[in-house]
Amino acid sequence: MYNYDLTPMFSEIKLTLQNSLDTLRINLQKRIKNMTREFLGDCVHCPDHACHHGKDCWEKQDTIAQRYQNGQDTKIWRAAAEIEAQGYCRLNRLQELLMFCNKMNYRIIGLAFCVGVIDEAKIFVDTIGDRLEIISVCCKVCSLNKDDYNLMHILTEKKEYACNPIGQAEFLNQRHTDLNIIFGLCMGHDIVFNNNSKAPVTTFLVKDRVLAHNPGAALYCQYVRKRI
Repeated sequence: MYNYDLTPMFSEIKLTLQNSLDTLRINLQKRIKNMTREFLGDCVHCPDHACHHGKDCWEKQDTIAQRYQNGQDTKIWRAAAEIEAQGYCRLNRLQELLMFCNKMNYRIIGLAFCVGVIDEAKIFVDTIGDRLEIISVCCKVCSLNKDDYNLMHILTEKKEYACNPIGQAEFLNQRHTDLNIIFGLCMGHDIVFNNNSKAPVTTFLVKDRVLAHNPGAALYCQYVRKRI
């Protein structure tokens, strides 16, 4: 009778099974992670962004497509696609804005600006005012005293007047603007303006008092990012 030592064979089988299980576990974890990402919404960390190449990850294509069949959103959507195609890496934002207004037949444009960027607002109006009717309204319209609303002051010893995005929106609503432009409104005030504007809203200048109204610079410079 032969006496075989099966220990090496069983050890090899065990190692093979262990490797297979590890591979299966890793693949399963990746799959669960991808499914969780798709379910919760974490497109930023998607490994391939297959939607850019035709994959309907959300599986809502048919439902969403119905909402682009007609209406104001569809007109804006189509105009935006034309601008992207015709001006890609060739037109700056101001040129795109003029082209957009022309395609949408917008003539009366509202400019909701912050008093802190009055110089830039003047240049904006002087640059395109001969092609569009610009109706501008300052953020301090109505002159609301901060003390009357218990609002925090920048300088405690000085009387200050609050920004009034609702007033800006209503001012432009009453003048029946075709499109309203946010021009340097404060963080939060821009949201309130959007909520109260009857006309479509776009942003031309985003306020950033530290980074020369270029908030994206916080992402480009590691020294700035470290302070966040």
